[in-house]
Amino acid sequence: MEKTQSLKERLDRFLNKQRVAMYKPIQVAEILYRLRLGLDGMNLDQIDNVEAYRNPSKHWRDTVTKMLIGQVSTSSQKFQDNLFEENAVPPSLLKQLAEVNSQFNGVVERYIYQRFALRQKAIRRVYDYVKRVREASLDQFDLTRFLSLFRAESGLRRSIDKAYELVVYALFSALLQQLRVKVQVSVDMAQSRLLEEFGDFTRVVLGIDSQVPLREFHAGIYRAGATNAAG
Repeated sequence: MEKTQSLKERLDRFLNKQRVAMYKPIQVAEILYRLRLGLDGMNLDQIDNVEAYRNPSKHWRDTVTKMLIGQVSTSSQKFQDNLFEENAVPPSLLKQLAEVNSQFNGVVERYIYQRFALRQKAIRRVYDYVKRVREASLDQFDLTRFLSLFRAESGLRRSIDKAYELVVYALFSALLQQLRVKVQVSVDMAQSRLLEEFGDFTRVVLGIDSQVPLREFHAGIYRAGATNAAG
């Protein structure tokens, strides 16, 4: 019993570090599922050989997260591969989890997905608050209240950077819109010959050519990538 309790505490420490999408725990659950049922050639003898399941388990995880949240992990391969390091779920820990999971008919799998469900309920409360404000009046939006929803939920605190990202994006976007900020793209007409030579390139990339040497756009802000919150 003490060994099982110690194992649960170690699993909890790992789960408590995860962000909302819980990609890594789901990856662990899918490995345990296949070990329990002997699917995809998985068995306990393979656990020490991480390369046997490192990449396949990412595909198993992605299949599940696509169904559950419509997303897959966009973190770097290095970050994803940290799952099997000593401070996360190394082969030795994975083997112990697999033994308990098989002994009690998938209990670790169920526990991981139960924890995932709790995280999603927390996110749902944030969504419901924003939805109520939008349906009532945007003047009722309380930024302090919005951020407190992340601070109040232990499962959301590690994802509060996403909340700040949304707030900053909304603020800058609104400012640009209200100020009617415009961006101008133009070329030095002294270089008209060069512009004619590379007209196909400038037309596609810059939207200008020798016939239209200047364009003006309404300024906007766009996300070009993902933060580590995708992890």
